[in-house]
Amino acid sequence: RGSRAGIVAGRAAGMPVTAPPAADAAAYERAWGLPEGSLAGQKRKRAAAPLVVGVAGPSGAGKSTLARRLAEALGGVVVREDPKFFLKSCAPSYALRDPISEEPAHVDWPGTAGALDAALEAAAAAEAPRPVVVEHYLLLAPEGGAVHLAPKCDLVLMLDAPQETCRERR
Repeated sequence: RGSRAGIVAGRAAGMPVTAPPAADAAAYERAWGLPEGSLAGQKRKRAAAPLVVGVAGPSGAGKSTLARRLAEALGGVVVREDPKFFLKSCAPSYALRDPISEEPAHVDWPGTAGALDAALEAAAAAEAPRPVVVEHYLLLAPEGGAVHLAPKCDLVLMLDAPQETCRERR
């Protein structure tokens, strides 16, 4: 289901897509320190629940653009990585997007998770459940998004780009 959903999501976003090789989800979970089963074997909680797509990756990789395009193509909503959920401890450096401000300890995870929960409630209350796309650069971080956001996702897309490209886009 995961690879098919990824292909559908990529096509919906207008991206060229080929079927990916089979991935060893358990190996990724071990390598990233994620809870067992967080990437593999997740079942949707309810049949009427909205599809939740997570978009992860470094700053400047294109998460916001892909999330917006996916939501538009699928008739869904986006829960953005929002600076209002960054703690005051990172405020001076956040504008520079340096490694100090881009740490899980500087994110208000309950506030971020609350925004996703509110979007999920609204999407589920619609006549036909609307997809929800959540984007966050720390979506898979073991001390952050992997605990608060990723478990709510049916599918997580990990974006990457060369460091030079990411720096130019910040």
